[in-house]
Amino acid sequence: MLQSRQTHDQQLIPFFDPAVPDRLTVEQLLGFLFRHHLAGKPSARPFNSNRKAWCKTSGHIYYDAFTEPDAIRHISQRSNGGPGFGPVGPQSIRHDIKLMVLAHNIAKRWKRRRYVLDGFDFGRFRMPEENPFEEIERPKAKPRKRPVTPNQFSLWIEHASERLKRNSYFAMDTGLSTCELERLRPRDYNAATDCLDLQRGKTGEVGSIPVSDRCRAIILEAIREGRQFILDFTNHDKEVEETRRRSGVYFWFGRDLRTTYYNEILRRTGRNYRAAQRAMLHKDPRTGPMHYEVDDGQDLRPAIQGVEKTFSPGGERCAA
Repeated sequence: MLQSRQTHDQQLIPFFDPAVPDRLTVEQLLGFLFRHHLAGKPSARPFNSNRKAWCKTSGHIYYDAFTEPDAIRHISQRSNGGPGFGPVGPQSIRHDIKLMVLAHNIAKRWKRRRYVLDGFDFGRFRMPEENPFEEIERPKAKPRKRPVTPNQFSLWIEHASERLKRNSYFAMDTGLSTCELERLRPRDYNAATDCLDLQRGKTGEVGSIPVSDRCRAIILEAIREGRQFILDFTNHDKEVEETRRRSGVYFWFGRDLRTTYYNEILRRTGRNYRAAQRAMLHKDPRTGPMHYEVDDGQDLRPAIQGVEKTFSPGGERCAA
């Protein structure tokens, strides 16, 4: 019987079974990876959903018995929306594969160095004779970044409800994702600095984002009305679909508005990527032009008020 550690993520990190001292299931191997390699790294947060997906489909399989067909079965279930899954795109599949390749390579290194972690001797760890992911074709992901032009945004606002207008303004003027917007509370607004003090959902980075005039008006309205959250996202997806149909404008609500914001930040910082990273609360210093550059420096949206006085150009530029 496997013993499980009581954790905040619903016991997804079980200890190894002492009765089987040289084998780990896929779930146990990923548990070791997250405890002893990814702990404290920004990549642990986005990889967590991929770990849960692997645990659902293959967590019970001993890793030395894991085969290429097992990996293909997982990919098929994820792509087509198998039991317990909604269908996901190629980028999620690529991240699933990336996580397992990382687990394989790290376990191989631990085995070579004969590490003993949490009482488990990786020198004895039984691994597949071949890497199960070596010949699996990675699905091609279409470019995800598409900025929204001012005309598109104006047409969108013209056909949006008052509630969706507020949500859209906030997404446009802050560069926050939908899940981050959903969590915003009136107490997150710092009147002294005229900023939102928050923690980014993906990177865990804590910082402040200046607010525009229209965002400030929405925040103060939420405070006056005593609302629990600044924005209302009830039936949000349905409302977005209806607005797409009425306006004839189609874009990914959170992702593309966020990309538009990022490009405006770059323009205002003179393409200084380090300054842009600070403004966007991005943590990884390796992030560079490829992550943000999509519009060749054109001004694609109304000005973000107050950003330039808080995040001025300066410091060392990233190499393009």
